[in-house]
Amino acid sequence: MAREPFRLIVRRFGAARHNRGVSETRSTNRIVQVCFPLEQVGGWPPVTQEEIACNEIAPGQYRLKAIPFYARAVARDDVVKAEMRQGKLVYTEVADRSEAATVRAIVYEPARVPEVRKTLGFLGCDTAINELGKLVAIHVPSFVPYGPVRDYLETQARSGLLGYEASCLMHTV
Repeated sequence: MAREPFRLIVRRFGAARHNRGVSETRSTNRIVQVCFPLEQVGGWPPVTQEEIACNEIAPGQYRLKAIPFYARAVARDDVVKAEMRQGKLVYTEVADRSEAATVRAIVYEPARVPEVRKTLGFLGCDTAINELGKLVAIHVPSFVPYGPVRDYLETQARSGLLGYEASCLMHTV
């Protein structure tokens, strides 16, 4: 079976973290779903929007509580702004970056997903899998060196086990 390569897409942002008026003193701790509209390129991602669980921390500002599967340029714990449109909270921009990274991997053999997740856990990452069981969303905290994570994913990609992309990379590479 021919496999279409999972293109490596890296978006880098300045490493400085700026608190742009984000105040958590009025946090409601209310969990809400923020909708992230997605641009499809060549049929990817397979959905046109992703709803991500967030904590409302101030009016119009929300901290991501889940690892994005498809939304680009955001990571768990980032603070985003959203506005109500047609009864849904819709993402507008990032208000404050968590300095973490989001990486996604498609594991071509679903039976190997637990092994991949276990290794990434040993490297200091949190992971989640989608409902199809082969897309792994990877959260690389700011204190975890990205080099070993990248090296592991590259080795596995070269062996044909998986394809991966870094969609929000705050680490120095």
